[in-house]
Amino acid sequence: MTEVSLWTALITPLKEKGGVDQETLLCLINEQESSHNGIILMGSTGEGLLLTDQERREVLECVTKAPSKTPIFACICGYAIEEPLKRIEEYKRYGIQGLLILPPIYSRPGPNAQIKWFKQLLDAAEMPCILYNNPSRAGVSLSVDAIQAIADHPNLFGLKEASGSVDQWRVYRRQFPSLRLYAGNDDQIWELASEGATGLISAMSNIWPYEMHEYVRDCLKGRQVSPVWKRNAPVFCHNNPLSIKQLMAAIGRIPCANPKAPLDLLDATPVEELLKAYESMPSLGSMKC
Repeated sequence: MTEVSLWTALITPLKEKGGVDQETLLCLINEQESSHNGIILMGSTGEGLLLTDQERREVLECVTKAPSKTPIFACICGYAIEEPLKRIEEYKRYGIQGLLILPPIYSRPGPNAQIKWFKQLLDAAEMPCILYNNPSRAGVSLSVDAIQAIADHPNLFGLKEASGSVDQWRVYRRQFPSLRLYAGNDDQIWELASEGATGLISAMSNIWPYEMHEYVRDCLKGRQVSPVWKRNAPVFCHNNPLSIKQLMAAIGRIPCANPKAPLDLLDATPVEELLKAYESMPSLGSMKC
């Protein structure tokens, strides 16, 4: 599998009357492939937990038509182990190349429960897996003891750290120096690049596939980068994916900004504020589906 430093947590474009807009989704996948970015489907940015079984299959059907050089992962999350195990088998049938795995949601598992959860999923995966630390969504942080217990598993590919805590990042980096460690927040990569980041799993690269690829590359190489990317990231990523979708529709990148219920565009950053921030960016993408 091709190594990439930027993974795009891809949105799931929906039709006005419901269902996945497969034509637009394929266009977005092609954009990311052209920019040499990896793709993660059906995570929080992709509204994965909100999709119906049919909508999830509609997303997966696009994978079978995607460019072969594009590494495509899909998110695995849930409450009980049976559903993620079933989804892993489904993802295999559609050619998903790897997984992004959260701890079980809501139950707030301790270290021993996390070990059992991740080991079962890693054993079943038969593909590279990135563990995902996002306590604001999962309700619990990834335990260092749990990661240590599975650190040598052949399917463990890396870790996404999205808590927003630099101290937490440093703990993971110190404890697991050889593990790929990806920043999970767009406004932190400039700082975490000097703290041993392997790369970024990004929401903003939905809007700027190529520009974010170059920005991450420059950060990782220690080059001077424009502060406007860090400054505006909270504007674009507010209530993710609402503001991302709102802006992409406003600039003609997707036909429809509709999210899945219960998400509501009224909770997004106001479109006027999004457009003002967008126009202030130093380099704007020209791609359009």
